[in-house]
Amino acid sequence: MSDVTTTRVPEALRCELLTVEGARFEAPSGVLRLSMRFDEEEPVVETVQFPGGPFELDDDQVRVIERLGLMLAAVASTSYFKARLARMVRVEGAVGERGRALIEGVFAQGLAEFAYRNGLGAIAPGFEFAGTALPELEGGASGSGWLVALGGGKDSVVALEMLREAEEAATAVCVGGYEPVRACAEASGVELVEIERRLAPELAAWNQAGAPNGHVPVTAINSLILLIQAVLRGAQGVVMANERSAEEPTVQDEALGAVNHQYSKSLAFERALRAWLEEERIGLEYFSVLRPWSELAICRRFAGLPAYHGAFVSCNAAYRRDVDRRSARWCGDCAKCRFVFLGLAPFMGPEELVAIFGSDMLRDESQADGFAALLSPEAKPFECVGTRAEVRAAFGLLLAQEKWRDAPVVRSVAERFGITPFKFEHAKAVLEPSSEHLIPDGIAMRVGVPRSSLR
Repeated sequence: MSDVTTTRVPEALRCELLTVEGARFEAPSGVLRLSMRFDEEEPVVETVQFPGGPFELDDDQVRVIERLGLMLAAVASTSYFKARLARMVRVEGAVGERGRALIEGVFAQGLAEFAYRNGLGAIAPGFEFAGTALPELEGGASGSGWLVALGGGKDSVVALEMLREAEEAATAVCVGGYEPVRACAEASGVELVEIERRLAPELAAWNQAGAPNGHVPVTAINSLILLIQAVLRGAQGVVMANERSAEEPTVQDEALGAVNHQYSKSLAFERALRAWLEEERIGLEYFSVLRPWSELAICRRFAGLPAYHGAFVSCNAAYRRDVDRRSARWCGDCAKCRFVFLGLAPFMGPEELVAIFGSDMLRDESQADGFAALLSPEAKPFECVGTRAEVRAAFGLLLAQEKWRDAPVVRSVAERFGITPFKFEHAKAVLEPSSEHLIPDGIAMRVGVPRSSLR
C-alpha cells in the first residue's frame, strides 16, 4: 500500500497491522463475537445476535460455525480496515486456498468503490494467514428448507415467491430490523427471522476523528451471517436475490479497473463463496435464484404481485442505520427510486405507481437529469440499479405506450440518448433468463429458467 493512501488516515489512527483474531459463538445466548485488533491496541469486537437461543449443537455444527465465524470476521473486518488502512492484514486461522482468494477478493473488489470515491488507488494490503489446519469435517451441516434473504425490496419478494411457486419450504431472514422487511414478510405470510448486527463502537469514534469512510461489501458480510443462521435453524442453505444486472461495473478506473458497487452481489462473489464452502466441506448451499434475470425482468414479475405493492420499499433512505434519519417510505429523489419507478412503468400504469411512490416522477421535469444519469456512459450512480441496456429498453417500451409516451422525462431522456419506441418482443435480450447461474437443476426447472451452463 502506498504512502499516498496511508496519509489519508489521521496520524493518530495510522497503523501497520490488522489482526483478525476470529469468532466465538456463545450457544446459551446466541451471540457471536468477532474480534479484530489494530497493532497492539485493545481488540475491537463486533457482535451478531442470532434469535432462538439457547442452542444445542453437535460437534460438527460447532466446527462449521467456527469456520463460518472466522470467515465472517475476516470479511466484516473491511468495515474497520477502511478507517485505518493497515499495511498488513493477518488472519489467525486456517482458511484454505479458496478461502484466501475469497478474502483477498473481498478486500480488493469489495472495497474498490470506497477506494475510488476517496481517491486512494488500489486497496492492496499484504496478507498473512497464520492458522493451523482445523480438523476435517465428517459430514458438515445438513438440513432441510431454505433461508431466503428478505431485504424489503422487489427483488427479494420475487425470489421468495419463486421458491414458493417451486414448492420449496422457505423462511424469510434479514440482518437488521426494518419496517418494509416486516411488511413484506407479513404480506407473504412466511415466518421472518431477524438477526441483529452491532458494529464495534470504536468505528463511529474513528469516523468522527476524520477516518476515511465509504461503501463496504455488506452483502458479503450478510451472506456469511445468514449461512450461520442456516446452521442454527437446520436449513439446507441460503437463497439470495441477486440478479444478473449486478455484473455491470459502475465505472472503469485506470488504477482500479472495473469498480462495481454491487461486487458482493455478483456472480464472481457467489462462485468464490461457494468454492470456499465446497473446499471446507461445510455442506450448505448458497445461490441466487434471481441470477438468470435482469432487473427489468424482475420488475415485470413484481408488477404481477399486487399484495406487495403497498409493502415494499427499495429506497435506501428507509434502511439508514440511524433510526432518526430513516424515512418511512420512498424519498422520490434518488437513483434507486428513479430506477425502480422506471423499471415498473412499462408493466404498470401511472395511477398505480403514484399510489406506491407518492408522485409521478416521469412527469416531473426536474427529475430528467437524474433519470439521464442512469445512462451515463462514464459512470452509473453508485447504487443497486439496472444496466444501461435495461434503462434504454425501459424508455423504449414507454415510448411505445400511449399512457407514458408523452411524459416529459420520457421525451427528454429519449431525445438526449436517441432512444426510439419498441415493443416487448424486441426486448428479449433483457427480459429472457440466462443459463449463467448456479441454481440447483431441480429448482431451476420449476422456476422456469434454463439448466445451468456453469455447473
